[in-house]
Amino acid sequence: MLNELSQVVDSFERLGMTTESRHSRINPMGKNKDLLVVCLAKDGSPRLIEVLPGEKAATLFRVEHGSAGSSFPGFNLPTPLRRLDEVAVEKLTPAVENLLVLDKNKNTPNAALAGGLHELFKLSVSRVFTASQEKQFQRSCVELVVELREKLSSGAEALKNFLTLLAILDEVKPVLTGFSNSVAELLANRAVEYDRNTLLLFHSILFGALDWKKRAAKDRDF
Repeated sequence: MLNELSQVVDSFERLGMTTESRHSRINPMGKNKDLLVVCLAKDGSPRLIEVLPGEKAATLFRVEHGSAGSSFPGFNLPTPLRRLDEVAVEKLTPAVENLLVLDKNKNTPNAALAGGLHELFKLSVSRVFTASQEKQFQRSCVELVVELREKLSSGAEALKNFLTLLAILDEVKPVLTGFSNSVAELLANRAVEYDRNTLLLFHSILFGALDWKKRAAKDRDF
């Protein structure tokens, strides 16, 4: 994969060997931001979520699209992924208050915190994305995927996994709403064990700050 090739280049540079400059469209994922890794099944559906800490994520690379804000295999999703504004107050308040208590108590068992997330998730609905957000996702996961697949089709064995990923997405052609809903379901799955920090991150991605006066949407790296 591109990230594996970048590590080879880094090794050469540490040994004092010169290498060609990195292509201008290949840039780091970002700095000091945790990265969600969405693992796909063979049919292209998200099946597992992993989290890379910011310091490790900063060593990985992504290819930029010609339009700002779009890239692959790392890209941004607008967050929070779920809406709570259509939930009746009498149902919403107990679930929110319970989750806030679980968040605040550092001794809360991880299973209980995951359960609180799951209960609030069941009350939530899908986020409605703008046409601009849908288009940005399409640039990253459809247009750029097609371009990379064509340009790297004769790539070396080192690119085998990356080419397989490109082939799956080229076949499926995911859309933002369906992809984000699948990711949200994985984040709210209490059957999978995660540590406290990861669950708090999931809370942020799913619901944002549960303070209606200050709540604001933002982009999350994937």
